[in-house]
Amino acid sequence: MDQLAPLSASSTLLLTSHADRTVSLWDARESTSIISLSFPAAHSSQIPVVRAHPTNANSFFTAGHDGAIKVWDVRSPKQALLGVQRQAPAKGNEGKEKLLGGDWDGKLVAVGGESCELEVYQGNL
Repeated sequence: MDQLAPLSASSTLLLTSHADRTVSLWDARESTSIISLSFPAAHSSQIPVVRAHPTNANSFFTAGHDGAIKVWDVRSPKQALLGVQRQAPAKGNEGKEKLLGGDWDGKLVAVGGESCELEVYQGNL
């Protein structure tokens, strides 16, 4: 399940997530399909969510089937700036912790998944 997102509205850079648990940054101005930057082993399972910060062209977040939410800076690809592990699901929903969707308005990160619960995190970058 690959995902594609522009790094910003005015950018020619694109972010993609891949089934091998990596995130790649591409420069759409290049005539060849060469990855500009790779974020290896970003998560321990698939990454269905990759969203760029709406105003900071260097930041993006990922959310994965491992229940983790990570904030990245393209200038520091070796590890995430911040990571949050989603809390264990409510009783009766064991094993349903995969994150499937999310968005970022610059201050709030909202994610949801198989547990049918929406979680909102606040922070400024």
